[in-house]
Amino acid sequence: MRQVQEEERICRHFGECGGCKYQDIPYALQLENKEKVLSEIFSEAGIKTLPERIIASPQQYYYRNKMEFSFSDEEGKTVCGLHSSSHRRRVTGLSECRIFSENIPLLLPEIEKLFTGLSVYSTFSYKGFLRHLVLRESKHRQGFLVNIVVSSQGEVDRKALVEKITSLPLKKPVTGIILTVNNALSDTVIPDKWEVLYGSGFLEEEISGLVFKIYPYSFFQVNPYILNSFYSVLKEMLSLKGEETVLDLFSGVGAISLVLSKSCGFVWAIEQDADAVDTARENALLNGIKNTAFLSGDVRKVLYREMAVWRGKIGVITINPPRSGLSKKVIKRVVDIRPEKIAYSSCNPRTFSEDIKMFLDDYSLEIIQPFDFFPHTPHMEVLALLTRRSGEQKAPLR
Repeated sequence: MRQVQEEERICRHFGECGGCKYQDIPYALQLENKEKVLSEIFSEAGIKTLPERIIASPQQYYYRNKMEFSFSDEEGKTVCGLHSSSHRRRVTGLSECRIFSENIPLLLPEIEKLFTGLSVYSTFSYKGFLRHLVLRESKHRQGFLVNIVVSSQGEVDRKALVEKITSLPLKKPVTGIILTVNNALSDTVIPDKWEVLYGSGFLEEEISGLVFKIYPYSFFQVNPYILNSFYSVLKEMLSLKGEETVLDLFSGVGAISLVLSKSCGFVWAIEQDADAVDTARENALLNGIKNTAFLSGDVRKVLYREMAVWRGKIGVITINPPRSGLSKKVIKRVVDIRPEKIAYSSCNPRTFSEDIKMFLDDYSLEIIQPFDFFPHTPHMEVLALLTRRSGEQKAPLR
């Protein structure tokens, strides 16, 4: 079979669509560029620990398990795609998306035809019906989730919608079709309510020998292909002996908690999203895991509430915060618990570097391991291990 050349795989929408910027750069060079960017960020922040070589994604195309597309009215035609790289207010209709799914050519054009004649929501007039199309695809299992996001200013033929989508020759079976009503003024997908029109309404994904249920609004890392490597490195970093108590902050649907539960004594986990906590508990039951407890609440407040119980008794804390990073109070409370090890992962190296500096009076930065979770884009994931200094080793106060 003839080998596909790198330049032949560039998406036909590259340069017009704002979804990814680096498809025209050979993958090896993308990784080199990301390593340089990381070194510059850490140097500027005064962090002297050099990052390890970036771990490449084993899959560079069709790796994302979720994409959010927008509806737009372009010269009287209903378009579903991504915002243009040159005109933010315009949407580029897509006939393929090579970082997401081979199902796009089979689905998006049909969705546009199905919704022709329906109004498109405007963030300027706050009028219109169609807003977003959010798609999820299981990579290690069979499943495709279709979520149509609309305002309450219209109605869709539910029966025709289900019949059309389920009749398409998609490469993975449709697990569920969701209709979400979102009346928020911003362009962010914030569900006021959602209903399952067809199927189970969730996906299943298999990572590190565990099965995870993923609901329409669950956070789950977008590149399942690299997660086995990520969790393997995390476990190697922590060198768990089997008796430790672990505290997992910003635990989402429980991925890190459940992966580590097999190698430690007990895992406490904190997550603000109550639905995600319910899903994490469901995932623990699904995998027969009993040594975890998932707490719902603001991380800062739960740490304050449980400080007397956890101080000196938590051996490891894992942290995977939002892109905005950690507040000073959360960092202070993590340090006050006095875990022997802290594993901090982030998809934002700049906030990561600023947060890491605030631990360095009490902790030594042992290793920074970057991962390319996001091929063909400027983004990456970083994972750091910090170990607690003894009293004599503490850095001088700044």
